[in-house]
Amino acid sequence: MGTNEFKLDLNNLVIPDGVDELKALVKALLQHIARQDAIIEAQQSQIHQLQRMVFGRRSEKMSNENNKDEGSKGDGREKPSSDDGPASKAGKTQSSTGRQKRTNLPRERVEHDIPELDKICGCGHPLCRIGEEVTEQLEYCPASYKIIEHVRFKYSCKLCAEGVVTAPLPAQPIDKGLAGPGLLAHILVSKYTDHLPLYRMEKIFERYGVTISRSTQCDWVRQSAILLKPIYLGLKELAVKASHMYTDDTPAPTQKPGLGKTLTGRMWIYISSFLSGLRIVIYDYKTDRSSEGPLAFLKDFSGYLQADAYAGYDACYELYKIIEVACWAHARRKFYEIAKRIKKPGLAHKALEFIGKLYAIEKKIRDLDYEKRKEKRQSDSKPILLAFKEWLDEQILLVPRASPIGLAMQYVLNHWAAFNTYLEEGWLNIDNNTAERGMRIITIGRKNYLFFGSEVGGESAAIIYSIIETCLANGVEPFAYLRDVLTRLPTHLNKNLPELFPQNWKAAQENMVKKTKVA
Repeated sequence: MGTNEFKLDLNNLVIPDGVDELKALVKALLQHIARQDAIIEAQQSQIHQLQRMVFGRRSEKMSNENNKDEGSKGDGREKPSSDDGPASKAGKTQSSTGRQKRTNLPRERVEHDIPELDKICGCGHPLCRIGEEVTEQLEYCPASYKIIEHVRFKYSCKLCAEGVVTAPLPAQPIDKGLAGPGLLAHILVSKYTDHLPLYRMEKIFERYGVTISRSTQCDWVRQSAILLKPIYLGLKELAVKASHMYTDDTPAPTQKPGLGKTLTGRMWIYISSFLSGLRIVIYDYKTDRSSEGPLAFLKDFSGYLQADAYAGYDACYELYKIIEVACWAHARRKFYEIAKRIKKPGLAHKALEFIGKLYAIEKKIRDLDYEKRKEKRQSDSKPILLAFKEWLDEQILLVPRASPIGLAMQYVLNHWAAFNTYLEEGWLNIDNNTAERGMRIITIGRKNYLFFGSEVGGESAAIIYSIIETCLANGVEPFAYLRDVLTRLPTHLNKNLPELFPQNWKAAQENMVKKTKVA
């Protein structure tokens, strides 16, 4: 009986006499044990998944000591810096650092002096002021609304009484509309940044004595999107010129008039990352998840595309000069879902150890320049990846391919080249969490307003989300930007449209402040 010919029959197991037969038996038993462990893992995973869906939390943080170094909370999320914490409590004397954070806020000086009688010292001499102590207090001023009366004087000739001459009305964001640019900006930011549905905005307006129905607001949103669309299209043209782009998609339920139900549309995100630090965020609404969306958007893009393993991107890699960069957070999540449900350390835990080491390296090199980061990845990360690949090749032969652990391993092996692409450049990222974070605003908004009212509503949302998120990605306050741009767009020349891109608008505002200070 040859080594490869041994057939394991546990019901009628006979201990062979030959050495080769014994080796074959041991190998067959080990493979059988591995398969049984995988089956048990799969069953426990399914049970725990059902329990977690009902009772558990959805954080991916592992309590296992071996996973401490797997990046920010183990899935590549960026940790907020200590400077992002809340402001010091009101009434506490602030440090100079704390004051610098609020230099953009208006200030009101309230002076507190001691009574005149207390300004006489016990020796009879008057006290001299030697300084002052400043204590900051942050106060809230409620929103206010006002009516602007555009008064246009009219003229006519008393002699001939032919015709009337009236001063022209300045161009408005919405022709003959009630809403001023500040009100429009407030509604857009409230809905698409603060996730307030329009029916809630209607109630908020009522508390201030202003009646604006949700249907009116909806029409204003649509018309604002039409006005902002040229900027959106200009940003799309600029976005595909980047050398690195993140992408992802999420469901976007959409009402279909006449059907009485919603369709499952999709909202795609494309985040272009430039070496200069510029980031452009583009949302692209589509009615389905076919590859036509990415193919149309990425036709003029050539560079690195960081995405999940969705098959819809495959045509882009084949037809265009696009290099696939896989997401290690996606891979980690597959092993995490298994490891979280298995108390005994197993194959999933071992896989997480490998991935954790990769994230630990990323954490150490985060502040290095691109060239040094690339060198450290080649010297430190590449050997870990080689060892991980060797381990995967061995273990995939011992587990059922259809089991959760088998599928997780096969996922990594099927896209192994793409999982190694991030080693090529220091400015590439180990995961696609940047795009996933960009999808969160759609998810949060969806929980509040539930669905888009129509396909036009989805397209309008894509335009406004894109402009607001591009503002936030480049340090631009969206309300101030939208109020100014909505004022200028009706009379702005198309050839000068790039002046209104968020990054260029910010630079112009900063230059204006510098000139004012010099003057």
